Amino acid sequence: DTPLSAEAASVLRRLAASPKFVLAVSNAFDHVYLRRTLHTGVLAWPGTSRQLAGVAYTGARAEVLLCCGNAPYNSAIHWLSDVIKNHSGTTRFAWPYELYQSAKSCSKSYKRPLAPAAHHSGGSKAEGRAARRELTCGYQYTDLADHPLAVLLPYSVHSYGTVQAYAMGIPLVAPSLALLSHLHVTSGIVS
Repeated sequence: DTPLSAEAASVLRRLAASPKFVLAVSNAFDHVYLRRTLHTGVLAWPGTSRQLAGVAYTGARAEVLLCCGNAPYNSAIHWLSDVIKNHSGTTRFAWPYELYQSAKSCSKSYKRPLAPAAHHSGGSKAEGRAARRELTCGYQYTDLADHPLAVLLPYSVHSYGTVQAYAMGIPLVAPSLALLSHLHVTSGIVS
């Protein structure tokens, strides 16, 4: 334990004990880890992770998925994905927008607020977003689970797309901390 981790655990325990806060996590690993570490109640956040855990990973497609998002989020990730694609030999690496015809419009329309009917149709907001992704982006989460693995090109410290890929059981290949630090210092890959 470093002083920072002890301090962080102390802050989280105080927040969890307060009636004004709810300590919630977005995946099963964090749920178990924080419950054991903090010895306090932690709420499993009702995101899409639980539903995605039921998606069967097949790995049947030939293309390796570039993760996480429909397309590169910034110029540094665009550059790095091009380097990977141009030096990959016969293995094809691709972003979802390159594989699924209507995914090109996905990043713009997928982030619009849900229509009132989606909120009140009996489904959760997460289910409404999943349905909208399917309609707008031209693919379902099951399509993503058909890729043999995903190469993680992180654009932020925490990406929900990474949590989603992990929940579906897609093997993830990520840069080492040393490589990611170097890439960030030289190109600003992580915003």
